Amino acid sequence: MRSVAARWLIGASLGFVGAVGPALRTGTAAPSAAPTPAVRRAAAAKALASLARGVPRLPDASGTPRTPFTRCIAGLDFLLAAGPTATGAEVERARRCRDDVLAWIDATATRVADLDARPARPGLFSSDKLIQTTWVLGAACLFLAEGKARGVFGAEAVAGVRRAAALLVDVQARDGGFGHHALAPTGTPDRRPPGLALPTAAGLAYPLTLISCTNVAAIGLAAARPYVTGKAAAPFEAAVAAVVAHLEKARLDNGNVPYDAGQRSAGADRTGAGRVAGSVAALRMLGGASARGLRASEAYLDAHLADVPEGHGSPALNVFLGALAARLRGGAALAAWDAEVLPRVVARQRDDGSLACVCTQAAFGVTCDSGDPGALTTVSPTDEAQRTYVTALLLFPLLLDADDRLRVLRPGKGAPAGAGAAAPATTPSERAPATEGD
Repeated sequence: MRSVAARWLIGASLGFVGAVGPALRTGTAAPSAAPTPAVRRAAAAKALASLARGVPRLPDASGTPRTPFTRCIAGLDFLLAAGPTATGAEVERARRCRDDVLAWIDATATRVADLDARPARPGLFSSDKLIQTTWVLGAACLFLAEGKARGVFGAEAVAGVRRAAALLVDVQARDGGFGHHALAPTGTPDRRPPGLALPTAAGLAYPLTLISCTNVAAIGLAAARPYVTGKAAAPFEAAVAAVVAHLEKARLDNGNVPYDAGQRSAGADRTGAGRVAGSVAALRMLGGASARGLRASEAYLDAHLADVPEGHGSPALNVFLGALAARLRGGAALAAWDAEVLPRVVARQRDDGSLACVCTQAAFGVTCDSGDPGALTTVSPTDEAQRTYVTALLLFPLLLDADDRLRVLRPGKGAPAGAGAAAPATTPSERAPATEGD
C-alpha cells in the first residue's frame, strides 16, 4: 500500500511536468557544435587535476554511499586518462580507488548478511541501517571490470566484481528491478534501540524498485558478466533476464521511462530523459532489448537530449549515463549528444578545474546537484565532496572520446589493445604533467 501511495504522490508531482515544464525553462540556447578536440582535452586536463586533489579528501563513507560511488567513477576517469599505455600517476590513483572500493564491498557484504542492518521497507531513513547500496555496487562492477580489461588490475578485481555482482543478484527485487538497498526479509523483527530511526509517514516511502537504481545495477551486471562463471552463472543469468524484462515493461508507449515501473502516466515527464538514457545504455550493454522497444526509447532520447542533464535525483549521473548511451549508439546520435551536452559541461568549469552541475532546472521536479557555497560562505568539506562527485561524473564524457576508450563497452574484446591496434586520441596524461594532489 505504501508503494502505491508513493507512486501516486511522485507520479502526480512529476506528471505535472508536461503542463508547466516549458514555462520553467531557464537554460541557455542550444549549442550548435561540439567543443573542438583541443578544447575538450584542455577542459579534461584541468578537471582531472581537480579530481586528483579532491578524491584523497573525500570524507569517511560512514552513513553515506556517496564517497565509494565517487571513488568508482573517479577511478574510471583515472583509467581512461591513463591512455593505451596504462602507466603514470593516473594508474596509481585508480589503484588507490580500487583498494578503497574493494574494502567497501567487503564491509557491505558483511552488513548485508546482518538482517538487523537491513531496513524493513524502502526509503527508511535511519542512522543504523544500510542505505543506498545498489548503485554503488553497479558502479563498482563497471570500474573494477574496466581495470581488469585494461590489465591494470588483477585477480583481486575479478574477486571484487564477482562479490559485488553476487550482492546485486541477492538484493534484486521479485519484479526484476532494484531499489536503493537490500531489504530485510518479511517478518524480520526490528531489534533497534528506540529513537534511532526518523519516522517515515505512511505512504511516503520509496517504491520497492526505482528505474534509476535499476539502470545503474543493470550496467554493473553487464560489466560483470564475463567474470561470473561456474555455479554462479545460472542465477546471474536469471537476474539479467529479469532486469531486462523489468526495463522493457517499464517503458512507456512514447519511449519515456517513468520513476518506477508502476507509474504509467508520466509520458510528458521531462525528468525522464536521463532515465531513458540509462535504460538505453543498460539494455544495449546487456543485449536484451527488443528492436522495437529500444527504437522507441532512442527516438525519445534523440528528441529530448537537452533534458538529459535535468532530472530528479542526480543530473550529473544523468550526464554520465547519457555519455554511455551515446557512445554505445555512435554515429549521428553520438554527434548530436556531443554538440548538445559537452559545450554545457565545458562552460560550467570553474577556475580550479572542477566541473559544476549543468542542470538548469528546466522543468518541475528537477533536483540539481549543488555543492557551491553561498556568496558569504567558504567551501565546507561537504561542499568539496559534492564538487568532487559532480566533477568525476562530468569529466567522464569529456574523456570518453573514442570507441575503445571504455573496454567494457566492447563485449568479447576486453583484453588490452595489442601493439597493432590504433591508439585512441591523446589523453590529458599524455599532454600535460599530472598534478600531485594525493
